[in-house]
Parts: sequence; structure tokens; C-alpha cells
Amino acid sequence: MALTSLRLLLVLGDEPKERIFKNHLKALGFDTDAGSVPALDDTHLARYRPDVVFISLERLQQDKSLATYQETFRQDLVIILVIEDFAEYTQSQVLVDDVVTLDSSKALLKTKLAHYQRMQAQVIGHEIELRNYKELIYTEQNIAKRLFASITRSGSLNVPNIRYILSPMSVFNGDVLLVAEKPSGGLHIILGDFTGHGLPAAIGSLPVADAFYTMTEKSFSIKEIVSEINRKLHQILPANIFCAAAMLDYCPDEQIIKVWNGGLPHGILRREGEGIIDFLNSQHLPLGVLPTKEFRSDVQVLNIKQGDRVYLFSDGIIEAENEAEEMFGEQRLLNVFKSPQKNKSVFDTIPATLAEFTGHKGQGDDITLFELTIPSIKS
Repeated sequence: MALTSLRLLLVLGDEPKERIFKNHLKALGFDTDAGSVPALDDTHLARYRPDVVFISLERLQQDKSLATYQETFRQDLVIILVIEDFAEYTQSQVLVDDVVTLDSSKALLKTKLAHYQRMQAQVIGHEIELRNYKELIYTEQNIAKRLFASITRSGSLNVPNIRYILSPMSVFNGDVLLVAEKPSGGLHIILGDFTGHGLPAAIGSLPVADAFYTMTEKSFSIKEIVSEINRKLHQILPANIFCAAAMLDYCPDEQIIKVWNGGLPHGILRREGEGIIDFLNSQHLPLGVLPTKEFRSDVQVLNIKQGDRVYLFSDGIIEAENEAEEMFGEQRLLNVFKSPQKNKSVFDTIPATLAEFTGHKGQGDDITLFELTIPSIKS
């Protein structure tokens, strides 16, 4: 790369000094008429987009836009102070990248500019490498994401009486929501919230999905399925990763729902006109914590009616924070179940209320909301 490819800007504010310094730069092959201004403002920086700025002490002390521009837009911008003698610089206490005098030799200027050109080339090279690396990671993550989605969403999430929101904090979701139709009728549903978020948390969803779908298809009970999932997770996951989960067994013929809840916020059974009828309480430790001999698979049984709605949600909703770092909390969520917004269902009110509460605060955890509406029950 030719040395003259550097974009220079002169801000000396003194015509005789500028003429002297231009001669030095012209001897090195630079077009010194292209970038020279008596004083500096934002429009000059935007127009010339310099790589190196030669500036006098007086101009540097009077103008603050250069430092702001360097910090905000061009951290690789080189600011070189042009002085008549070094005593002038030592007394000034200004911060610059380099210092030259008006009578600096052609060889010295060439050496300094060549050095900064190499630095700039290295910065550009690192930026290109970083951009290529990010693109590669993004591509690989999306391939993995599609693979995870094909494995964990191959069930019945599209059945008409189910609504859900899955809002991962990153590319990979640490929450897993699975639905499968039972051969005998009805549904199996599991919502799991793995420790943390992102890829480490999402990996655990694979053995959960495998056991859940395979065993549901073979007519295993909810107790047997959660026991097997717990065995698998306890066997393969490190001790600091586990899965808070709730599993439902919807039995339309018996007009009941069986619930196993280990560590997930209590779910809610709501009836139109009556409000909250019951809670799907957490009565167990999360999946993957206990060995098989200590694991308990007993379930809670709830009676249901046509039109009832069953809700499950991960703690990402309850622990969501606003800009004052105040959590949304369980009570605000319960208030929505008691009094949803006018002309809105509970399901639609929850994300609207949450968004209003959090404002511009970024999402701090994976968020999942699930609703099952009980259809007309066979007589």
C-alpha cells in the first residue's frame, strides 16, 4: 500500500507555518491541497475522513470536536501535534498520539507516517478477521438452531387449542416447550427451563425431547416419562446444570389434568367468569438434580371443564426487570390473571403488560408462556 494512500488533514491555523509543513509533505508525494483547513469543525471531519490529523497546539486547545470524533467514530485516527519546539509541548499537557516540529526532516515524517500506516492496516485486517469470524459463528449457530428446532418442535405445538410465546435471550433457547398427542387421546406437554441460557442450556433439550416424544408415542405415563428424563439428565449433565420443569397430562375422557412440577413457577388453572381456580404447584426438585432412587414422580390431579385455560410460564417473566432494576414479580403476574386488559385475553395481556413494565431494558433471560384451552369434552 502506497504511503500516499493515507488521508491527511492539516489544521495549523497559520499560513506561513502551513506553507512550510506542506512542503515537507509534498516532498513525500502527498496532495497537500486536498486536506487543509484553518480551523476545525465536525463538517471537516465528515468531509475529509482523515487517517492522520496534523494540528497546532493552539487549534487543539481551542477545538474539542477532534477528541470526540476520535473516541466516537475513529479510534484508529492518529492525532499528531505540530509545534515549533518541544518546550511548547511539555508545558501544554495535551494528549496526542505523536509530536513533530515544523522543521522535522523528510525522513522522520516518512518513518512516522509509514508506522501509522502499518498500524492502520493491522486494525483493518483485524476488523476483517473479526467480521469474518462473526459471520462464521452466526452461520454455524443458525444451522445448529435449525437442527435443535427440528428435533424439539416436531410435536403438536400447532394444535388449535394451544397458544405459546418462546422468546430466547440469545440464538439458542434455554427454555424447551414440547407437546405430543397421546395414542389414547389427549396431550402430553412439558415446559423446561434449563440453568442459564444459550447453547450450554439448549443442549439439554435434546435428551428431553428424545425421551418425551418416544415414550409418549409408546403410551408411557407422565410418571414414567419424567422419571426417565430425570435419569438421563442426572447421568449426562454437569452438577451445575439442571432443568426446572412442569409436565402436564391432559386426559379429556376423565376430565382431568395430571401435573408434575419440579422447580418451575406454579402454573395456573383459570376459568372464565370465576378467575383463578387452582395452582399447578411446584412440589419437586428440578429434573437432573436427584439420582433415580431419590426421585419422586407423584403428580397433582386437577378437575377441568370446557373453556378452562391452563397456563405455564418460565421464571423469565417473573424475573424480568425494568430500567430501575425492579423485577416484574409474581404479584404483577397474578394481577393480570385476575384482571386482564379490556378487550384482551390473559394470554395477550401478559406480554403487553410485561413490555410496558420493562420499557427499553433488554431481555435478561429466556421467556416462555404457554396456554392450553380445554375444548369441548367428550361425554
